[in-house]
Amino acid sequence: MPLFKNTTKCLSILIVGIIFSSCANKDTKTTPEVSIFGFRDYESAKGALGKYAEIFQVSEGSMQIDVTKIDNSAFDVDIYARFMDNSLSQRSFGGDYFLGDIKLAYQPAGFYTIVGYESLSDLQLLDMVDPYFGQNMSFKLVRSGQTIFEDEFYVPQRLKIENLKVSSGNVFIPIDRNNFSVKWNADPRNENGLVAYIVWTGNKANESPNDHFGFKEIGVRFTDNGSVTIPSSSFLDIPKNALFSVFFIRGNIATTSAKDGRRYKVYVLSQDKYSFQMIN
Repeated sequence: MPLFKNTTKCLSILIVGIIFSSCANKDTKTTPEVSIFGFRDYESAKGALGKYAEIFQVSEGSMQIDVTKIDNSAFDVDIYARFMDNSLSQRSFGGDYFLGDIKLAYQPAGFYTIVGYESLSDLQLLDMVDPYFGQNMSFKLVRSGQTIFEDEFYVPQRLKIENLKVSSGNVFIPIDRNNFSVKWNADPRNENGLVAYIVWTGNKANESPNDHFGFKEIGVRFTDNGSVTIPSSSFLDIPKNALFSVFFIRGNIATTSAKDGRRYKVYVLSQDKYSFQMIN
């Protein structure tokens, strides 16, 4: 179900680990206390992950489309925007946002989304946004008949992991840390690469889910060439029998300085999320 169908629920771009400002007055700041795909400062994240670190840049306005496929089956689709007069103010109405031909309407709860969002299923939302993947997409903000900003970028093809399969009755795929190979549909037009965001929240197989044995998160970026073996060093702090998740992420991000003196951030992402058990 779309996350905004429960308006008390925080918007989570990556389901876990990265929380954005639908439940706060401003964007997550890039301070040492905040994790950016496992990195503790923006400069380190930018050096390792390139464009994807820009998701965390502070801005007065933002728009996003985020399509997440979960464990090779269900989809979660978010279409969202927000505006603030300044970085310390409450969310408010700032004009009309457009993502391609999709107009986002302001909601009383303080965010923008498409009209009728709550009545649409994730598959219906996917049908709406799917044509924009693999194409150039325009985006703009119009206020009182004036275009505040307008731009476009290439949206990489929707990511499809090809070699990871979930067994019936068990969502956790057994994996060898020394031989974790992934294949996907390469997009030669995508200059941003893709990111594997690895998250272990402390659970282990054959242990109580209430017992936690640590925490680890790390983002690793790869060239978008269709295959990679994730370095074993990425799993250095993830022990044997750990139950963990990996979000494979591909997309584009842009931050624009507009006529009104504010900064606006736009990102369109597709993700495949899988659950694993470390066997060694």
